[in-house]
Amino acid sequence: MAIEYGRARKGLFNVEYLTVLILFIMCSMYFVFRMMAEKPAYINEVHRETLRAESYRLSEMLVDDAGAPANWQNLAGTPQQSNIKRVGLSDESNNVTNMVSETKLSEMKQMCVGAGGYATVKSMVGARHDFSLTRIDSAGVADTICSPAAAGDVTASITRLVAFDTGGYGQLITQMW
Repeated sequence: MAIEYGRARKGLFNVEYLTVLILFIMCSMYFVFRMMAEKPAYINEVHRETLRAESYRLSEMLVDDAGAPANWQNLAGTPQQSNIKRVGLSDESNNVTNMVSETKLSEMKQMCVGAGGYATVKSMVGARHDFSLTRIDSAGVADTICSPAAAGDVTASITRLVAFDTGGYGQLITQMW
């Protein structure tokens, strides 16, 4: 009986088929392991980008919003403090972009250092992650306005140039982790 070349016999694997099958499995495993190795780095970068976006949103809200109510600094430290819906640092009387009220900065600092103050301020600004707010004046003097007792490794930081209603300028730095 003669063997016909070009046609494989039924039920038998030939060497070429096994070689291609083994190469396919090896390549597939290589790509699966590469993707598994890249996944943690990708997830960490997504988390960092989320923190950058939230940090920017927080800095934008604090600098360009007066808060709700706009004169919330008059309610801070009083029994009506529970009426404060949102904290903002913009000077409501001037209505100028990037102008921060020194009174609101000091009231926010007082609210933050009190018992349970950081958690209260964090909920008033709508932050999902821990944050720190630092003011640096034109002379380079830094003053931490609000920060938790135990700060973590800073993942995102936004620096905003601001003018103060008392005349002067500086930076407002929002950091998140």
